[in-house]
Amino acid sequence: GSGSGNGNGQPSNTVFSYRAGGRNVTVSLNEGSLAWHDRDLQTLATDLGHLLVLKHGFPVYLQASATTLARDTMRDMLRTERELSCPAASAALALSDTRTIERSIGAWNTAFTMDTRAFAPNAAGNNNSNNSGSGSGDDFASMYHDLIHSPALDSLLQRERLNSQRMAELVERRDKALDILQKKHMRELDEAMKDLGVGVTNAHINAMTTQQIESVQIMQSNYASEISGLREQQRSEYLEFVRHLHRAMATEGADENYDVMVRAKREQELDAPTPAPPQKEGGERKSIEQAARRFVRLPRLRSHKESVQSTEAGAGELTGRLEESFTVHLGTQLKTTHNIRLIADDVISTLSRNRKDNSINSSGSNNQDSNMHDAAVLLTAMSLYSGQLNGLVLLVDNRLNSYSGLRKAFARICEEATDYHFPPLDSQLRMIARDILLERAAAAGSKETYEQISGARLDEVDLNLGDFYVTKHSSLVGPHVVFHLVTNPAEAISDAMNTRSPTIQGLRNLMRCAFQHSVTTITLPLLLTHEWTEEMNAKWCMKRAELTLKCVKGFVIENSLLDDVAPRTLQFVIPKAAGEELFLQMSNLVSSVFRVAKTITF
Repeated sequence: GSGSGNGNGQPSNTVFSYRAGGRNVTVSLNEGSLAWHDRDLQTLATDLGHLLVLKHGFPVYLQASATTLARDTMRDMLRTERELSCPAASAALALSDTRTIERSIGAWNTAFTMDTRAFAPNAAGNNNSNNSGSGSGDDFASMYHDLIHSPALDSLLQRERLNSQRMAELVERRDKALDILQKKHMRELDEAMKDLGVGVTNAHINAMTTQQIESVQIMQSNYASEISGLREQQRSEYLEFVRHLHRAMATEGADENYDVMVRAKREQELDAPTPAPPQKEGGERKSIEQAARRFVRLPRLRSHKESVQSTEAGAGELTGRLEESFTVHLGTQLKTTHNIRLIADDVISTLSRNRKDNSINSSGSNNQDSNMHDAAVLLTAMSLYSGQLNGLVLLVDNRLNSYSGLRKAFARICEEATDYHFPPLDSQLRMIARDILLERAAAAGSKETYEQISGARLDEVDLNLGDFYVTKHSSLVGPHVVFHLVTNPAEAISDAMNTRSPTIQGLRNLMRCAFQHSVTTITLPLLLTHEWTEEMNAKWCMKRAELTLKCVKGFVIENSLLDDVAPRTLQFVIPKAAGEELFLQMSNLVSSVFRVAKTITF
């Protein structure tokens, strides 16, 4: 039979009528059901949860549960509606010939692309499909990769810098407001406790405490909504900005603004000093660094056995960054070359894009630090979609939902800058929790689906020692992926850790994962702890450092035998409080554990 598709023009329903199998078939397509996405459901569920709390007088802390319940209910209703409409269409297609099926597919394709936002074609990308190369269409990753390796990179980074500053100001304003409110509550509670028994009872104290908790939750909820709204606004505007620049680049500078930007960039290149001649080591990393130096004036590179220390603070404690680099050869018959860096610094503070630079001193060290920071931001952006990723190892506890200590500082840094390529940190953690619950349900023989997992259960996920999970980031300075390795804080500072400890075995699995997924730079704590305590004397530190170095050396050799891998860069970080003397001892330890390449002096 023959078929034809035609819409009735109404926004609520679209009816397709065609002849199949000798009879007339009519299929009604509900546009509203097709237009629902997880993002739309989340937005409406958030509004509905807020209305439920206001209407029924629920406590503010129940708004998250109400939102989750509303989202799950709407998702179930939409699934039921779709399941009821599918049998009629499936039965009709079963009686149709090939031509009718092809026409029906075309009609459905038209309905999706015209009425559903996720399938809507990008007009600009389609018009430039012949000129834009890999970045044609709606592929944001390809468009970004093309732009970040073009003169437009300065515009992209400038836009990201302004957005991150605006987001950081909002996060800082929230923290200050919460701190002021909590101090006010402490004063009120102290005054009430002084009058306890004299006109003030325990009931009054309990009521005051409950009211204070609710006021803090209301403020947190308001700021969370404001931060989420600003993040979505920045993501949407940045996407349009990238499309505009890519369309301008595809038309070879037909856009006036793009042409002016290119001329300004060329003038900046002429004013910049001539870069040093490239080394002979080759590789994509070298080409990226050379491109970065064209736009950012870098300080002189460190040579072998050269350490850079900005200032000294009594008793050998470091206030700046101390670093030493080595080139090592691993293996016996099949040797592989790798780079090792020993760094004394605060690994978390270097991740933020929003540096708080102090006034430049006479030596200009702050100016050098700022240049190095800008170069690191540029290098991170240019290697985002490449085969040479940067990874960071963070040691965490066994709870996914805990935000304290190092994890709290890391979460705040992630919150200070909008991530335009990956979901926010809290969303990634919730997805990881759902995957863990699904794996456990499957192992127990349950057929629970992804949507059936309630939000409350996500807070109950606990991990085992040695487990690790991975989060992806594009808004940090340096790492693209972060390996969260579950450790025991008591074991981390004890003498009982050995090669069979869960932390060491987890590090082995982590290294294998990094080697298999093109993570060529790995930063990890040399002492397998991020904290510095009084119990960490020189003897303990040298013993722990030797254990870590020998284990990592074995892991690198083991993974190098599996495949022809590219050279890796291993960055071992120790706390600043270790001091310069201990840093030099560990530097000698690295030379003794690894086979360091000898330098040739002419």
